[in-house]
Amino acid sequence: MMDNSGAYKQIAKQIEMRGMSRQELVDFFVEMGGVSVQDSLIIGEDAEGHKWSVELSEQKQIQLCSLLLPATSLTIKADSNLLNHLLMELRMKFLSAGG
Repeated sequence: MMDNSGAYKQIAKQIEMRGMSRQELVDFFVEMGGVSVQDSLIIGEDAEGHKWSVELSEQKQIQLCSLLLPATSLTIKADSNLLNHLLMELRMKFLSAGG
């Protein structure tokens, strides 16, 4: 989606990731080409020069019945196509199924 100036408009998506450490999430976004510019901020761009960023909260522990799981909130900002791509890659990387 473009704004009036012809630049791509960034949108933000906030999600909570459970069951993986905050460091695993940081490592994933660095592997996707991002650079950690602060402890809680990673920025990057795709091959076409579209920029994205991810803000990470501190890791917390949540209790699910008798299990304690790590949880980290993410705010991902990118144009809609790139955002969808990042979310798909994130879900594929951390896809897990119980059994």
